[in-house]
Amino acid sequence: MGAKASLVLIDDMGRTTNRQYEMEDQTLLADYLTALGLFLTDYQAVTDLGCTRVELNILVTGETWAVTSGANVDVGAKATGILAGDEGRKYSLAIPGIKPALHGSDGTVPVDSGAVKDFLDNFLTAGDFSVAHGQTVSEWLKARMDK
Repeated sequence: MGAKASLVLIDDMGRTTNRQYEMEDQTLLADYLTALGLFLTDYQAVTDLGCTRVELNILVTGETWAVTSGANVDVGAKATGILAGDEGRKYSLAIPGIKPALHGSDGTVPVDSGAVKDFLDNFLTAGDFSVAHGQTVSEWLKARMDK
């Protein structure tokens, strides 16, 4: 594994600058967090700038699966759902390079069964991912191929 720490620093006039630092490999996530915490303490001791954001990006593996022959980033679908607790506001999630076997000849993509449902379930209120700004989806309504 490798990691990068990304910082957004701010000056007294509200101007920001971004800095990224590569980290040495660690064994555990806790080790990365400890090293980052110590680094931030040291950083604060040498700068008058404030820090408004810190991100830890850990490279888990280089490539987790191979590309399928004929895959095309221009082919995709959009799933539409209702944002949880947001008075019925809708949200669209892009699915780039969707597999041809997952959509019908009319361009519809089923959201209530199969691989697409399994993927979209990750963004439901009980899932482990959010769609934007920490929001989740209460229900997926439909999905269609991009036009």
